[in-house]
Amino acid sequence: MIRRVRSDKFSKKIFSDEDGLRFATPEIVAEYRAKRLKCNIIGELGCGIGGQTIYFAKYSKDVIAAERSEERLECAKRNCKIYGVSNVKFVHGDVMSEEVRRCFRDAEIIFCDPSRPPEEDFRDIMKTEPKITEIMRFYGEFTENFSFEVPPQIPPSRVPFECEKEYVSLNHQLNRLNLYLGDLKRSDVSVVILPGEYVLCGDGEIKYGGFDEYLHEVDPAVIKAGLIGVLCERYNLHICFRDERRVLLSGGEVSSPFLKHSYRLISICNTLSEVKSVLKKMRADKAILRFKIDPSEYWRVRRKVEEGLNGEKVFHIFRGEKYIVCERLR
Repeated sequence: MIRRVRSDKFSKKIFSDEDGLRFATPEIVAEYRAKRLKCNIIGELGCGIGGQTIYFAKYSKDVIAAERSEERLECAKRNCKIYGVSNVKFVHGDVMSEEVRRCFRDAEIIFCDPSRPPEEDFRDIMKTEPKITEIMRFYGEFTENFSFEVPPQIPPSRVPFECEKEYVSLNHQLNRLNLYLGDLKRSDVSVVILPGEYVLCGDGEIKYGGFDEYLHEVDPAVIKAGLIGVLCERYNLHICFRDERRVLLSGGEVSSPFLKHSYRLISICNTLSEVKSVLKKMRADKAILRFKIDPSEYWRVRRKVEEGLNGEKVFHIFRGEKYIVCERLR
């Protein structure tokens, strides 16, 4: 059923079916990608409710958008009207059918966000529907310039194509992995930070060392892309801590969009009892636990650490071989 809804992904009320909004591209991501893929005629295979289509239409001269779901195609048409774009040719049908394929013969670039199983333990780039290799074979007569969105959990080493792997961070959360083939490729692996459109690419040697006064938490997209070494060389930093989820770099005081947060090191402790003593001396009020712990145990442990604190400051606690007490700067 089609209905008009509000969402944090969009600045206006848009039309969606039951699941369309879940898979829709947020405006800020759609606009960045539309600028990156700007051309005369761009084709979109599987446009859904039109979140990306709207911004393709804003930046490219003409758009061809195909969708097999009649409800979602109708939503896309209505949403384009809401956003005031009219340079879209909509096509209803299966993108792997010859009838739909013929409509894309003039496309300079073809974009596709293929569907994949919503829940799977191991993300596999070859399990998209339709398969990326089949799309390139089917539409390769028209263009070599393809762009695909695939699960961002996939590391660069598991992308079996000659392409640029662009990891997108939205508000310092890993959000998208865009693949760019043909003339769209600018580098091997890259990171873009949104908002701001800050781009990181290149090579750099990872350095390791101890804890200095300042610690910097690396954006998760930089970690997934394997570009930590670029930050080490650019800002004269080194890895001082790493666990399953995060990497801390240490060195001087640094401000960078590729760093999620920065901290001042307060103390390194052997036990939580030592941590609690440090927090009392520092006039702490709260202690945010930043290490792996059973969710059912998190608040029990945190309340134990915070018991008796009567200050007004907030501190962050990491754990490697020892506990690392930090005060967040930004």
